[in-house]
Parts: sequence; structure tokens; C-alpha cells
Amino acid sequence: MTVPASPEVGDAGAPPPGAGSDLNALAERLARAEEAAARRSRQAALVSSVALALTADEPLEAMLLRCAEALVGHLEAARAGVWTLDPDGTSLRLAACAGVEAGALPRGAKVPLGARGVGRVAAERRPYASPDVARDARVEAPPWAEREGVTAYAGHPLYVAGRLVGAVDVFARRALPPDDLDALASVADAVALGIERHRLLAEARERADERAFFAEVGALLTSSIDYETTLANVVRLAVPRLADWCAIDVLEPDRTIRRIAVAHVDPAKVALAHELLERYPPDPDAPMGMPAVLRTGRPDFLPEIPDALLVEAAQGDAALLALARDLGLRSSICVPLVANDRVLGALSLVTAESGRRYGPTDLARATELARRAGAAVESARLYAEVRALNATLEGRVEERTAELREANRELEAFSYTVSHDLRAPIRHVGGFADLLERHLGAALDDAGRRHLETIRGAARRMGELIDALLSLSRVGRAELRRQRVDLGAEVRAAVRELEPEAEGRAVHWSLGALPAVAGDPTLLRLALTNLLSNAIKYTRPRAEAHVEVSAAPAEEPGFAAVSVRDDGVGFPPALAGRLFQAFQRLHGEREFEGTGVGLATVRRIVQRHGGRAWAEGAEGRGATFTITLPLAEP
Repeated sequence: MTVPASPEVGDAGAPPPGAGSDLNALAERLARAEEAAARRSRQAALVSSVALALTADEPLEAMLLRCAEALVGHLEAARAGVWTLDPDGTSLRLAACAGVEAGALPRGAKVPLGARGVGRVAAERRPYASPDVARDARVEAPPWAEREGVTAYAGHPLYVAGRLVGAVDVFARRALPPDDLDALASVADAVALGIERHRLLAEARERADERAFFAEVGALLTSSIDYETTLANVVRLAVPRLADWCAIDVLEPDRTIRRIAVAHVDPAKVALAHELLERYPPDPDAPMGMPAVLRTGRPDFLPEIPDALLVEAAQGDAALLALARDLGLRSSICVPLVANDRVLGALSLVTAESGRRYGPTDLARATELARRAGAAVESARLYAEVRALNATLEGRVEERTAELREANRELEAFSYTVSHDLRAPIRHVGGFADLLERHLGAALDDAGRRHLETIRGAARRMGELIDALLSLSRVGRAELRRQRVDLGAEVRAAVRELEPEAEGRAVHWSLGALPAVAGDPTLLRLALTNLLSNAIKYTRPRAEAHVEVSAAPAEEPGFAAVSVRDDGVGFPPALAGRLFQAFQRLHGEREFEGTGVGLATVRRIVQRHGGRAWAEGAEGRGATFTITLPLAEP
């Protein structure tokens, strides 16, 4: 039996032909898979780190710095930068930078849109990647690129809803594979949304702060009637919320500029500001700055204060220029305080230590603050003028009151003279006429008797005129005792009182419903009696007379119009204005007796109650006399 030959020991583990190359390929595939897995892990960690950074409650620059650090750490980049679009829309501003020589590129550094690298990425609004920055004209390699072995670049624009907000870029020591570029795109989208979210939150906070600020301003502007104190409070409120420096100046009538208030967080610098103003008073004719604002009423806005402007303002004064430079002035706004199209002053806001740069929003806020301050100044000045006018008027009223008191004393003295000194001669005239008639007896012929009767009639007439004059005077001086007065009851009482005057005549009375009014019952009874007596007198030619008393709402709210209408002789309408004047009569004494004072008394009583009196009529067709009186409270 033949035993088969056994293989040699050395041949037992030998691989079949071609097996070595398969193992190498497998190892490479495994290495690539592990590398891809590691990249996916880094990419997932990158996205997670960026998301965590963008949701942190911290300033935007701090959040973006953490995003840049995540890009460097997870993409194994040499350096990463996050850029935001400048407010003017023409350049990018470095918001955060991490990696190699990150400090060499200062935060806030600018790159114009369209410039090589990130500027071009933002301008074209599309991502760009380069595996060889040394030979790529689109990318400007940093000076340390060769030393650090940097070979690749990738940049991605940041935009939200089609609006550019910035860009992100990285420099790497190896070309970034497509999945890393995809991760960079995801990060760019997240960072863009984070910037937009922060902007919206900042705007919301700013609006809330602005509302609170102007609420505080409103309270301050109404806290004092002294406008200089008010403006000083406003200036202190503006620092540091709106400015590092704040001042308010006014242009005096003599064209000098006076500073009302100045504020700074450092009291020593406030003293310095006063010293500077004394040493270097501003020129009212200066072509720019606060004097120009006071003169023209137009704002002066400097987002940045260049050194050349400081040199020009110093006008060759080296000490002043050095001081201005030491203050570190960065940005300024000067707006007019205007009221009723008149420039009252100027509000100046300046930034220095804070490094803040003013923009259009700050200008709008300053303009609104100046508008409110200007309105407060004008209100305070008007209030002061009103107070001065009131003081003048009060003085005049006191003088007039003293004059009226003196006139009343003279009128009382005159009334005493009339009632005593004039009555005695009139009584003597009447008495001696009677004595003369008895003395002559039968020797007095008819002509003599007529003459004596004329003398006695004139004396009686004079006595009646004196009584009427005194009555009119007392009506004007008597104190009003206001109370609720039932006009209906007063009219009925007056009709009963006048029955003797209508005796033997057919006088038909029509008394309508009359309201209760607020007034002096004695004076109102006198006015109503005079009106009714007037109606009885001037209806005498009628065989049957009709007198109607009625009331209706007056044109003036809260007043009633009371009318007395008769069908008597009437009067020419053109003469209606004379009826209420004292001693003005339209008929002769023989035709209708009277003194011509009754209607004048009515008008004076009504006027003292705040009402009016007027007459309407026609000759031969009767007359209507109307008065208005205040209604009593319900």
C-alpha cells in the first residue's frame, strides 16, 4: 500500500497565490472606514458643539468664539474665523478667531466684500474650497501658512432667508473631504441662524430698554417746572446708557453759548469739561459741531471722529489737540432741541472709553430724546410766562378791585346825595307850589293853575326818576343770594301784584310751564314784575289784551329762555337795541308813563345771573321780551 507523501512543514501555512494583495486591500478599506467613522464622529461632535455654543446665554462674540474653537478642534483646522457683515454692508468684520496666531488678527478687523478669500466668498454668496492655497489666486494665504504646513482653505457664506449676515472660513493642513465640507456648510447654516437669533433678541431687548428709558425720560421731564433742572436730570440719565459724555447747550439772545448741563461717569472729567469750556469757549459761527447745530437746527452726526477733525478743531493749539486726543473721543451725535420750529438748544452725545460706534438707530434715538426735551423746555418756559402773566393780571385785578371799591364808595356817596340832598329841593318845589295855590286862592286864574300843576308834575316826575335811578344802582351792587327759584310761582305772584294796573281792562293771561332756576328770588321777582308791567302798559290801547309767558331750552347749555309776549303797540325792529338802555323811551310821557329804567333794570339783573336779554317785535303787532336764566340743579 502506498502512503501519500505529506506536505513539508514549511509549506503548511503558506497563503495561496494572490492572497497577500487581498489582505492589504482589506486593511486599507478598514482604515478608510475607521477614518470615515472618526470624521463622522468629529463632524457630529462639531455640530453638537456649535449648537451648544449658539444656545448659550452669553454675548455674541463669546458664542462665535466657541464656534471657531469647535471648527479648529473637530475639523483639525489650523485656524478658523467667523465674520459678520458690517452695518454699512460693504465689508466683513472679524467677530471671532481661533487657532494658530489667532491674536495676530484683531477682533473687529475688516475685509472688504470681494477681497481674496472670505471677502470673495461673501460677495459671491457661495462656498469655496481650495486644496492648494499657495497657488490659488482666489485665496490669500496667511504669512504663517508655510511654517504651519497649511495647504487647504474652505469658506462658506452665512445667510438667512437670502440675506447675507457674514461668512465663516478655515485654513487646514490637509484638503477637507466632501463630508467635512458638508459639515462646514451645516455649521455655517447654524451660525447664520444663531447670529440672526441674537440680532432679534438684541433688538427686542433694545426696544424694551428704549421704552423703559423714554418712560424714565418722560417722568423726569414732568418732574420739575424748572427746565434747567429737568435737562440736567436728562443728561445724567443719558450717561452711560446712551453715551460716555452728554451735554446740553443753549444759544442766548446775545449769541453767546451757555452750557445747561454736562455729565460723565467720572466726576473728575465733568470738572474738566467745565474747565475746557471756560478756557476754549465755542465759536457761535463755527461751521460744524454744536454751534452749527444751534445756528442751523440740523443734526451733526459723526459715526467716527477722525484725528484730522481733532487737528482742525484745535486750530493750531497743541495743548488742546493733546487733550482732545487723550480723551479718546470715538463717535458723536449732536441734535437740536426744537419746539414750534424754534431751536432752543443742542443735545450732544459722545462715546470714548466704551469704544461704542454710533449708527442710524442711535441718531434716531437721540433725535427723539431731543424732541421730548425741547417740548419740555418749551412747556416750562410757557408755564413761567403764564405765571408771570398771572402775577401781572393779579396785580391788575387788585388795582381794578381797589378802583371798583373806590367807585362803589363814590356811588354810595352819590346815592346818599341823590336820596337826601336832591329830594329836599324837589319836596320844596312841590310844597311851595301848594302854598302858592292856597295863598292866591281865587285870584289864581286857570292859566296860573295849569302852570302850578305843571310844576307839581315835574317835581313828581323828578322824584320818580330819582327812585328809578337808585333802584338801578342797588340792583347792580346788591349781593346775589342764589337759591332754587320756582319761576312759575314767581310769575303768578307778580300777576296778582299787578292786578291793580289791569283793573277795569280785559287782560287775558296765558302762563305756560316754567322751570326752576338758580338765582336771587328778590331780584328775579323784580325782573319778572318789570316785564309783566311793561306788557300791561303797552297793551292799554287794546280792548282785549293778551299776555303769554312761556319757557324753552336756551342755546346755552344749562339755561332756560323765558319769554313774555304781548299784542300791544310793539316797536320798530330797528330800535330794539335801545329798549334796554337806561332812560331810553320810544314813546312820549303823555302816551305811556314811565321812567325808562325798568327794562334796563331787567337786563342788569339777568346779566348778573349770567344770562342775556333781548326784544323782538313790530310796530302795531306786539312785542316779545326774552331772558335766559341758569337752570337749577335737578
